[in-house]
Amino acid sequence: MFLHLDMDCFYASVEMREYPQYKEKALAVGGRSGKGVLTTCNYIAREKGVRSAMPVFHAKKLCPELICLPVRMKLYKEVSSQVKKIIASRFSQMEMASIDEAYVKTEVGEKDAFNQATELKNDIFEQLSLNCSIGVAPNKMLAKITSDFCKPNNVFLLTANDVDSFMRELPIGKIPGIGPKTQEKLKKMGVVLCSDLWKFSISNLASKFGASGASLYDRSRGRSHSHISTGRERKSVSAERSYFKALETQEEMVSSLKKVYEDFLKRRHSQKNASQKEHHKIFVVMKFSDFKRTTHERITRSCEFDEFRDLAVAAFQRSRLPVRLIGLGLKFQVPSRKRSDSRQLKLFEGD
Repeated sequence: MFLHLDMDCFYASVEMREYPQYKEKALAVGGRSGKGVLTTCNYIAREKGVRSAMPVFHAKKLCPELICLPVRMKLYKEVSSQVKKIIASRFSQMEMASIDEAYVKTEVGEKDAFNQATELKNDIFEQLSLNCSIGVAPNKMLAKITSDFCKPNNVFLLTANDVDSFMRELPIGKIPGIGPKTQEKLKKMGVVLCSDLWKFSISNLASKFGASGASLYDRSRGRSHSHISTGRERKSVSAERSYFKALETQEEMVSSLKKVYEDFLKRRHSQKNASQKEHHKIFVVMKFSDFKRTTHERITRSCEFDEFRDLAVAAFQRSRLPVRLIGLGLKFQVPSRKRSDSRQLKLFEGD
């Protein structure tokens, strides 16, 4: 069985723990200026319509009493490390998927896995005074889906016998990795629920979605073969800065880019083996005042500032709007690992 642990509104929960006087009030973490963007918010704020990635001025219109606190990433990383230690004290097979979520594999039956998840949730609350939600299911994908179903502060068990009925009524967009564009394409095919996709054969889906067709076929039925990854190979190193006061001109942008580049160099040299690894591509990410992002990249072995400056200028000229965020980095050359699909499509299948 697999567990997916997701900390409930993590940044906001940590802040409410640090400032108990805000516990019963609408609270958000993120940009404090009118032009800033929220990183997350607590459930009281969500009841008022406030959401992550929402501009502060819009959030304040929906919830005038909203309290906005600045992001304290160092604190959140420390707490995340504490959560990791608690999980590791109980489970040997663990994968931290992000700062506030983790996967666990346990070699016990369904009921015992549910009990283990409940005990883990209680441990985290007793030691850190933070709530989390945990999905328990036969594979990683289903564990992630079910953890969202029991928010906040619950444990959800999906047994193997209940997978078919659960997937039948599940909206297709709830499957991890199916984004808005794929959802729109599926909707045009009449697919809203996972069971709507069941009428299509693998060959049908392969003709419409290419190599991901077989994956869609399996995932819509609740099938996944992902394993717990205890040590991921680093694919990139990057740094970024956000600006409450937007950078109006190209000259301001280039000047600020130099500081981001300095951050990037420090991060690269601080990462284990990152400074020795060979990269094959550099990139620049930019977010503008209309909150749209653009990425410009180039295949090169060079890592000089001039290369990043040229990419940044090209990215800036795509929009010429004030810049709210600049990021830059490099991608390492990672050997491709092709997965073979042992299933062979039958001739004329689904035609």
